[in-house]
Amino acid sequence: DPSYYVSCPSKTDASVAPPQDENLFVLVPVAAGLPDTQETREKYFAKVMDHLETLTGENIKDKLVVKRLFAHQDFTQQYHAYKGTALGLAHTLGQTAVFRSSHKSKKVKGLYYTGHYTHPGIGVPMVIISSQIVASEIRNTYDHR
Repeated sequence: DPSYYVSCPSKTDASVAPPQDENLFVLVPVAAGLPDTQETREKYFAKVMDHLETLTGENIKDKLVVKRLFAHQDFTQQYHAYKGTALGLAHTLGQTAVFRSSHKSKKVKGLYYTGHYTHPGIGVPMVIISSQIVASEIRNTYDHR
């Protein structure tokens, strides 16, 4: 059974769904390189929804107004994400927090990296922190010249 994360942003932000409706977001992290077909997406969707409906006792699938399945090909096409992953190069201990890629290129002088592939990791807050770290590092490097 896949792991998944559920968020209902309409509980705290009325602007993300019409009145009397909800905006339910379900994230299913999958490894890069797995097949990304409509059939595979629907299979994961059904499995996760069945589990979520069992846990909550709610009939979610029949109440859907909009359903969008976003996967590897979408991340590659829309965000140019390497191998279509939103989790970084690998979602392993070796790619966690301080073990993630450095902000500074070892090969190209003056080239810095920021984003979810670098330290501290995935998620909007982490990407913002990553950007702040790089901005500070660039200021420290170039303000002292």
